[in-house]
Amino acid sequence: MKKVYVIIIHVLLIINIIFYIYQTNLDKPKTIASNDPNNSNNLLSMMIENDKGEYEESENNEWPSEDYILNKERSGCENGGTLEYQDNNVYVKTTSSDRCYVYFAKDT
Repeated sequence: MKKVYVIIIHVLLIINIIFYIYQTNLDKPKTIASNDPNNSNNLLSMMIENDKGEYEESENNEWPSEDYILNKERSGCENGGTLEYQDNNVYVKTTSSDRCYVYFAKDT
């Protein structure tokens, strides 16, 4: 009977260790670049200003032409993620499921 208790305790210990490792990996910040194929979950959406001055979500994965500039004030994430702008690229850092928007305004 003692052996059964020892086995049950070991199994529970192993389950707790696996759960701890899984939770730790979920809480690590994820960094995704705008040109990263891992953006397939639509973490990062590109919003382009149209001729009427309204923003529309772009279906294109490429940055807009030189006729547009990045609107840093309007760009951001819904659940606390941060955007970093480096070398004409946007990097998303988030620890939760988040949705981020990058806005491009017409360069007048």
